[in-house]
Amino acid sequence: MCTKTARLYLTAIKSYLGFHDIDIIPIKFKNKVTVPKAPREDEEAIVVHEIRKFLLNCSNRQLRAYLLVLASGGMRTVEALAMRIRDIDFTVNPTKIHIRGEFSKTPSSKEDLCIR
Repeated sequence: MCTKTARLYLTAIKSYLGFHDIDIIPIKFKNKVTVPKAPREDEEAIVVHEIRKFLLNCSNRQLRAYLLVLASGGMRTVEALAMRIRDIDFTVNPTKIHIRGEFSKTPSSKEDLCIR
């Protein structure tokens, strides 16, 4: 049985028993029942030819611009979505983007990310 299916069945049974006023003591439940753990899959970075494939198949101009910023800047999705016009410096070549600290993974801001 699949791990997700087992967890779904377990949740359904607990919900059914709760609906019929049958109390489940969490400590006893934890000691008696072992819930299967979901297997972790190793994450892999997207390679260049996959990025090109995304960009070539993208027909929406706004989505294409967003994907280009993500690909060329190496930033996270939240960081790109939180950009403001004043965070972008078009006066220099290559263009520089300031990523604010409250949206970066680390609390400190990333100074001047260069976009080509």
